[in-house]
Amino acid sequence: MPKPVKASLPVIKDNANINIQYLDVEQGLNSSYISCLYENTNPLQQGIWFGSDGGGVGRFDGEHFTHFDIESGLSSQSVTCILQDKHNALWFGTFGGGIVHFDGDSFSIFTQESDLGDNTILCMLTDHAGNIWFGRDGGGVSKYNASNGKTGNETFTVYTQNHGLASNVVNCMFQDKDKQLWFGGDDGICKFDGESFMVYNKSQGFKGESVSSIVQDAQGVMWFGTDVGLIKYDGHYFETYTEKEGLSNETISALILDREANLWIGTSGVASTNLMAFHLPIIPKKKA
Repeated sequence: MPKPVKASLPVIKDNANINIQYLDVEQGLNSSYISCLYENTNPLQQGIWFGSDGGGVGRFDGEHFTHFDIESGLSSQSVTCILQDKHNALWFGTFGGGIVHFDGDSFSIFTQESDLGDNTILCMLTDHAGNIWFGRDGGGVSKYNASNGKTGNETFTVYTQNHGLASNVVNCMFQDKDKQLWFGGDDGICKFDGESFMVYNKSQGFKGESVSSIVQDAQGVMWFGTDVGLIKYDGHYFETYTEKEGLSNETISALILDREANLWIGTSGVASTNLMAFHLPIIPKKKA
């Protein structure tokens, strides 16, 4: 296992007017390009875990960095997403290297040769039954089953457009309150009830093509971040929010709901990157 390295003190920029501290390579990071973050509260692996583009995976416990790379057991230096399963094991999705399972002691790698289906992973999700789903860049979605949480007893089930997916590119996934799974890709969205897929795209009134993020509010309403703005779906009707309704940019990169029913919207465009807070209103219904 890699040895922890003492981190240098965080830096505050001279022109900062609020307490924003940052860590970079000079303070001990393995890369300046961070692609994903995860807070692990398991005492044996406690800390902030971060995936990077070119530097593998790192863990920061508040005082030390521990870096994991190909020599440590990773399959790729570019890590796109991190997930913790019900057995407290960590999973790393990679760009071109499949998925990596880390039980705290050793790494296991799953690639196309393991029936994963595709080696570039864009997102991961654990469902109510403990199955792990992997969204892939062109290969659809894979469901992982492990009979006892240990590698060696696993099976993969692969779903593609041939099975009813809206797209073989799966950017994001979400499990709703009814335990149904939603998948967002580059041609609308689809809902999976465990047996069949229901596709929503322009033909059904869903205006977005590329979908980056999915959340559900306390009333059960679904919200989708897309390339044409924010789309609301109440189970019957679609409503689209654009710059006309107040968005700073219609290309949405991330969504999250806080405890106060604020929907935080991350956007990105050619000339701007923004973060907005949006208190959920009641929107007049328009038929899809």
